[in-house]
Amino acid sequence: MQQTIIDVLIHVLGPDLSAERVDDLTLDEIAELADAVQRHYGEWHPPEGDALRVHLGGWVGGNFAAAEARELLATMLLYADQVVLHDPLAEWFFADRRRLRSLDPIRYRNGAQLAGSEGHLLSTDGWVAHPDDLERSISHLRWAIPALRDVAPLVEAGAAVLVPHLQLIVGIQQGLLSAVRHDLRNDEFLEAVETPVDLPPVTTDFSRGVRLELQNAGGLVSDKDRRLQIAGNPSYYLNKTMAVASAVRASYLPPSATDWRLYELRIRTAAEEVRRATETDLKVLAALHSSDLPLISGLDLGSVSQMRVEKGVMEEWRIALRQAARGLSTLPVEGDAFAADSRQVLEDVLGPAERQVAKESSLLGRLTRGGRDASVKLVAGAAGAGASAAVLGGPPVGLITAGVSAAAGWTLGALLPPKRSGVAHVVAHLRQNKM
Repeated sequence: MQQTIIDVLIHVLGPDLSAERVDDLTLDEIAELADAVQRHYGEWHPPEGDALRVHLGGWVGGNFAAAEARELLATMLLYADQVVLHDPLAEWFFADRRRLRSLDPIRYRNGAQLAGSEGHLLSTDGWVAHPDDLERSISHLRWAIPALRDVAPLVEAGAAVLVPHLQLIVGIQQGLLSAVRHDLRNDEFLEAVETPVDLPPVTTDFSRGVRLELQNAGGLVSDKDRRLQIAGNPSYYLNKTMAVASAVRASYLPPSATDWRLYELRIRTAAEEVRRATETDLKVLAALHSSDLPLISGLDLGSVSQMRVEKGVMEEWRIALRQAARGLSTLPVEGDAFAADSRQVLEDVLGPAERQVAKESSLLGRLTRGGRDASVKLVAGAAGAGASAAVLGGPPVGLITAGVSAAAGWTLGALLPPKRSGVAHVVAHLRQNKM
């Protein structure tokens, strides 16, 4: 069995992975841990296989010690085959942070500049940038190590997949910044950021709707600076998230309707680029089958582990999703019948499983807000290409060599992870219903 980061932690620190153990760490012990983590991820490979793997973005997958993130993650771990998590140790000890590039600073008329993008924050933080700052490292490790301890049973069972997300994006910095520049020229993208559908857009792994600005600085220099201030961080976060999802063969599930709206705009741009470069008409047929699945009350990650690993709760639902993916993969992707056939497959397979979800969730207890049930909307759909469907049959690199940009490649990779059995796939979009 492949060694996990949990094994690495126990080897270096011993079995006690509590916050109190972290408080006693010395600089030498932290340096030893850094070396072990870096060696582990030097030999790491992205997960493979045909599991329906989902990535909720760093707001959930990279922030899983926070209460709101855990609420959504805990429920999703019951519904999905595998959920992607960002390893906070891989992030903190990442050796090549300085290669991460920042967005341009926001300029003000009095000459001041504000460099507050996520890329800037990432490139100037971490153990490599501050190896002698014991307090800084302990502050990070004090939440990260206990959080990893809490998900250890789910990692060992294969339900949670820890990935080194900075390692995955460091080689695509130019494409990442290019994608942001494209988004900032899109008035619809800016409007979607400024007028949220429900929640404000995620701006970094640890913030939602935060916009940095300087007061009494004479106003912004140009329209470019205005656009950067409004949508720079939401775009960077979105493109980074899609690149990570694509690299680990996962479907990106935006955790709110606002985040999904931004993702839709990115998908539309990628589809237009594919059409121009390859004369392939990508058909994304979403909302074929919509399920309101309850957020479960009283869940902690230990309870999730027990219910999923030991009791098999929601297993019928997960089997149904896998069956739907296999059923769609056998459909011909050309012609008008594809939409009707896809809808029938999803309704036939997922309908009975939904009733089982309702039964089991009533036994577990539904989370309520304002006296009403809170839920997540899982919209399962199918996607296929036109006559040149083979373009989408392999990893995103196949799109890039066909004359499509890296950003379009990882956008479609996060929508349609490569499947051995064909290009048709279950596309599951997750929206959080805030009651």
